[in-house]
Amino acid sequence: MPSPESILEKALPADNSKEPLKVVLIWHQHQPLYKIPGTLDYEMPWVRAHAVNDYPYMADLIDKYLTRGSVTINLVPSLLLQLNDYLDNGAMDKYLKLSFEAELTPEDKQFIIDHFFDINPRFVSKSERYSELMKKKNRGEEFSDQDILDLKVLWNLHWINIEYIMADEQLTRLLNKDRGYTFDDLLYVINKQLEIMGTVVEKHKKLWESGKVELITSPFYHPILPILIEKGWKEDAYNQIERGLEYFQKLFGKRPEGMWPSEQAVHNELIPILNEFGVNWIVTDKAILQLAGVDTGDYRNLMKPYRVVNGNSDVVVFFRDTDLSDRIGFKYSTMSAERAVKDFISRLHELQHLNDTGKAVITIALDGENAWEHYQNNGNDFRKLLYMTLSKDESIELLTPSQYIEKYGVDDTLNYLPTGSWVGGSLDTWIGEKEENEAWDRVAAARKALMEVKDSLSVDQLELALDALYTAEGSDWFWWYGVDQDAGNNEVLFDMAFKKALVQLYRAIGTPEEKIPSYLFVVNKKPAPSTSGAIGVITPRIDGIIEEGEWAKSAYYKDADVSTMAAADDLIAGFYVGRDAANIYLAVELKRDPRSLVGEPLYLEVYTDLPDAKKINITPRYPFKDEKDSFGFTLAKRFLVSFRTWKSRPGRLSNYNATGNGKWSVDPEFPSIENGAAIGEVVEIKIPLDALGVKTGQEFNFAISISNSREKVLLDYAPKSGPVHVQIPQAVTGKVVAFIEDPIGDDYGFGTYNYPLNTAFEPYKGLWDIEWLKVLENDQAIVFQFKFVEMTNPWNAPKGFSHQLINLYLDVKEGGRTDTYAEGARVAFSTEYPWDYFIKVAGWPSYGQLFATADGEEIPDVLKVEADPGEKIINIIVSKAALGDFEDMALYVLSGSQDGYGPDNFRAVTPEPSEWTLGGYPLDAGDFAPFVLDIIVPEEITQEEVLSSYDKHSEKYATLIPVIIDF
Repeated sequence: MPSPESILEKALPADNSKEPLKVVLIWHQHQPLYKIPGTLDYEMPWVRAHAVNDYPYMADLIDKYLTRGSVTINLVPSLLLQLNDYLDNGAMDKYLKLSFEAELTPEDKQFIIDHFFDINPRFVSKSERYSELMKKKNRGEEFSDQDILDLKVLWNLHWINIEYIMADEQLTRLLNKDRGYTFDDLLYVINKQLEIMGTVVEKHKKLWESGKVELITSPFYHPILPILIEKGWKEDAYNQIERGLEYFQKLFGKRPEGMWPSEQAVHNELIPILNEFGVNWIVTDKAILQLAGVDTGDYRNLMKPYRVVNGNSDVVVFFRDTDLSDRIGFKYSTMSAERAVKDFISRLHELQHLNDTGKAVITIALDGENAWEHYQNNGNDFRKLLYMTLSKDESIELLTPSQYIEKYGVDDTLNYLPTGSWVGGSLDTWIGEKEENEAWDRVAAARKALMEVKDSLSVDQLELALDALYTAEGSDWFWWYGVDQDAGNNEVLFDMAFKKALVQLYRAIGTPEEKIPSYLFVVNKKPAPSTSGAIGVITPRIDGIIEEGEWAKSAYYKDADVSTMAAADDLIAGFYVGRDAANIYLAVELKRDPRSLVGEPLYLEVYTDLPDAKKINITPRYPFKDEKDSFGFTLAKRFLVSFRTWKSRPGRLSNYNATGNGKWSVDPEFPSIENGAAIGEVVEIKIPLDALGVKTGQEFNFAISISNSREKVLLDYAPKSGPVHVQIPQAVTGKVVAFIEDPIGDDYGFGTYNYPLNTAFEPYKGLWDIEWLKVLENDQAIVFQFKFVEMTNPWNAPKGFSHQLINLYLDVKEGGRTDTYAEGARVAFSTEYPWDYFIKVAGWPSYGQLFATADGEEIPDVLKVEADPGEKIINIIVSKAALGDFEDMALYVLSGSQDGYGPDNFRAVTPEPSEWTLGGYPLDAGDFAPFVLDIIVPEEITQEEVLSSYDKHSEKYATLIPVIIDF
């Protein structure tokens, strides 16, 4: 490991004529409540996993390697409660129970195989045996008893921080042994885990008492306080804050001075509540300061705390530097410890140059537990070197918010605290998507039931019911709901943990089991990815025949059952889905000729949910053969084609509504759609959006099934993995200002770049290839409409496209910049046309919906992104008010490969392609060849000329030339 002195020598120099930069570093340690309230029945193991890897080790690092200065650690009460349950109350999570269990059921064994690889793959790859078992799982091979025991030990062992392993002779022996474990080996590992967990609270207490750390806390169950307030549940916000402070005081003997609002989510009405409880300061994101009207393009405005006043109440607010926080959280995991710390210190020195007052402070606040597993060596080397270097750096004063307030005071005031969070200043990650809104509706219904009877409940009943309610209000459930986040292998576990909390609430208030809402027992399934294509605009003839090209712009879903000889009840082979402005179209392929089924007691059914459905069922008309099976969503509509009555009623598609009690009634407005179906080589179906009850801009889920009405059983359904998710695109209108065609097949940079190897990048062409750009203008907005050659969504990006990363640079006035807004694209811009505004678009709104000025001010609510994946179109809608008046625009258009962990979200290009990097990077280009794959250029020059204009020897990036658009 390099020395701190060598880092400081290589870093950008500080300005010795100015006072040291004050640096506030806050680590956030949090887990949601994984148990069913009122029990010790834990669903997931993540408190235990992080408590043997991250929480005590973070304290050790500060104790051993920080020799000058102080940092701040936030400990969330729901985390502390669970630690206490493990240590004092004998709590066991499901993973721990199954680790101890010798006699496993087939379901238990499958759970272990499915979930004991829930660890970063880099830990699996370090173990020959762990890697061998992973390959065995991927091949679908049977696991022996020894395989299962080895897997149990390896999962529990590798979650322990490597330094704790190496400090223990027996753990080191077990790590090197790698296979052939015994039950005694497993017991030793788990007992060692509990021993490590038992040090967490005391280590933090000691650091707080020594002054090296300031401890703070959060509302008890980590709720999004602004959502509670805006739903009229201010009482819940109040109680969550009060309970959190009281529990913290119980463990640590005194209350904290500061608080980390869950998800840094704030609201102006929080100020009096926090003030009442004696909370002196809070931390939130830079985006909130921007929303308050402060120009953060001038960094000096970010480099100070503000006293926010609401009536007679006030609280000091520290606004974090999003960029520096995200560098640690995301960027540095791909770098060596030396390079990362040098970059971090250089940026602090750059900001120290702005310390004109001597009191300038920069706040860095981020998650303290989840980033490290993505780093080399678990981030241990980075953190050691970071603390050692900060301790040696005389140009930095590392202190806590309370120390800063006491020493330097707070000079600036805000009279309003806008609503928002750390995610781009919005709350969209937790509310707004269909699945998220439904979850909030479930909470509202349960809360209403509680409020109606609370005065008649005993003290114990009320306490249990409130614990269950407050647990369900936690942010994590809503974080994972919707398609904007993906919990991977834990999706179902998070979903059911949320629902079990609400079930416990209903039971606590005495609701009879049959009266508990049935939707709380339905497991949500993530939408199924299409086998090929996307749901585009088609105009099929409903005749039971797939004509050539008729369904070319549709999505295809192949049935998961792979048998070629169809069993009697394995009927669905696959189906196509398309749409037009008024209808959804299906073409269902069966494993028997559909015409041969006419007259049999069979129904081909389409089940859907609906936005804001008032009545829902949780089961289809006829039950599944396996009672544990489900479509993975609640059911509001049922459309059916009857093979039994087809001869007497050809073309009829019947339409039913859920009654809410498990039955189905004929839709009174659209009882049937005549000529809505055809049985031929396939079964083709047309469902009018009016009959479905869905409007432009709305979304819904559906699945198809085949049932036998005589045997009263559902025989087959598809997709098996989850429903088809359909988004009806919002119409975009305006006068066409410009239409620019771009050559097809040129998403290769300056000619040599090629695609990554992973199958997520299929069809390995067209994903970043711009076909044309249309610029539209209406009264409110300028619309940049892009058509790509291909558009897929393998990672379920909420906007419907996973791969595209679009950067637009706009020159519409005097002045501007000629470098990129952030490091990533590796290009520069013409000095004749310096840019004034920057737009970044990707499929994830948290970072892919950015509008910024050349001064660095990121302005929220200017940009809206709408996509039509079926048509391979992305619409970027920009408020005209933000751009001001102009007559023409010099426009730079950059298309790259989206990488959530790449520099400014650009995917890297390397000399040879790998699973996750593009190939074709010149060996002699240094760091100066672009990461841009396609651009739009004026007619007189070529993309290849422009992108190859970099010069390594002059340390010069390629200079882009804009297209000029007249308005």
